[in-house]
Amino acid sequence: MANPIVNPATSMIPEIDREKCTGCGICVKACPGKCIYLDSEDIAVIDIDYCENCGICAWERPHLCPEEAIKLPWDKWQRF
Repeated sequence: MANPIVNPATSMIPEIDREKCTGCGICVKACPGKCIYLDSEDIAVIDIDYCENCGICAWERPHLCPEEAIKLPWDKWQRF
């Protein structure tokens, strides 16, 4: 089944707003690729070398992140 959020061909990696992240760890637990971790400041970080572009961490309806700190960078996405 195709991912409803991200077209895998776009390689759109979610971005974390460090100002909004509270380090709750919900995204860490939800990531199927285990590529999100909390850094030394308890802020979520995505290891882009392992991100599978599934979009689960950036789910918007309802937001997975209670602070809405994770977003897909639609403004950077370009259609080919």
